[in-house]
Amino acid sequence: MLFCQRVFICLIFLGSLAGCALSPQELKPNPIVGNSLSNVGHGQAVSVNVVDQRHSAIIGTRGGLYSSTSSITVQSNDIVPKLQKQAEEALSKMGYRPQSGSSTTLTIIIDSIVYTPSDSNFANDASVKAVLKAQLKTPSKTYNGKYSSTTSQGFTTAPSLEQNNAFVSDVLSNVLTNVFKDSNLSGSM
Repeated sequence: MLFCQRVFICLIFLGSLAGCALSPQELKPNPIVGNSLSNVGHGQAVSVNVVDQRHSAIIGTRGGLYSSTSSITVQSNDIVPKLQKQAEEALSKMGYRPQSGSSTTLTIIIDSIVYTPSDSNFANDASVKAVLKAQLKTPSKTYNGKYSSTTSQGFTTAPSLEQNNAFVSDVLSNVLTNVFKDSNLSGSM
């Protein structure tokens, strides 16, 4: 009888450990540039490019007991076209005319996206930091800017794919909006 109780307790313990394992997530965030941008472009043509200079698509882990198997990724081939589209829309809202081959070029560089879970084995709190760089080149001048956004959030349970998509989308939206709200950048075009 005592042996059966010990086996039962061991099975419950092992089952609870297995429940702490979190599966990997491949995020597909949808950043959106805010609407409160200054209309300063006067129809000037600007060529815009988005480049991903991260060393890996892995932005972090979901945490938990087996964090090495709970990676969170944002693929370059998913995020670059979305940021490109949003950058072109932002320039249009500002009165510029996105046009490839223009003598004025804006390159937006994804420097980093970092997802950090809490130190707890339950991984219910997390923070996300995104860093973008902007390089503007005109026939007469060059401007370089660096922009970041960080947000922390608590979750009642480990965040789902949908929650993490929304979480990372918000941070990317904030940092991309910061790029286009930079009066030094828009004033240099």
